[in-house]
Amino acid sequence: MKKFFALMLLAVTCCVAALSLFVGCSDEEHATDSPDSLQFNVKYYYYEDIHNNQNGSATYYIFYSNGTCMRYSQSGHTSYLDGYVKEVEYKTYYKYTYLDEQKTGVMCFFDSIKTTYYNSDGSIYHIDTEPSSDEQKEYRVLSVSKNILMSSGLYSSSYYINENYIKEIPNFYPKEDN
Repeated sequence: MKKFFALMLLAVTCCVAALSLFVGCSDEEHATDSPDSLQFNVKYYYYEDIHNNQNGSATYYIFYSNGTCMRYSQSGHTSYLDGYVKEVEYKTYYKYTYLDEQKTGVMCFFDSIKTTYYNSDGSIYHIDTEPSSDEQKEYRVLSVSKNILMSSGLYSSSYYINENYIKEIPNFYPKEDN
């Protein structure tokens, strides 16, 4: 099983590195923009959550210049004991490193997690900081640009859009009713 995950990690890393080389070499303008491609302290929202972000529960990444990042997500949880739907908030912290000199890809390694369970009235029911064995093995490989993150990892593949860029995409960002 460990061999399988090691081979899978190697295959994904090679694919991202090859893609990064191909994209980085395709035009010189891109190469000059690449050092500032990953935006720090900016939310990159999961594309499927953007339209459903009315209650602020969208999944997103935030990267910090100190080599760490956080992935935030939230979900509803039904308690069969008391019949209430509770919100569960997940903050997963990673340490990351760039995959290439052009900084077009990062590898994120699990560092810690904070899971907060809320009662239906919004009060905190329980906080858990103990990661599961699956969470401890978690990693993410992200192709990065100023506006988009492409994610592939142990459990999923998807893309995330920079919060500042969302408003520039015609007919994508939800319009407010007047």
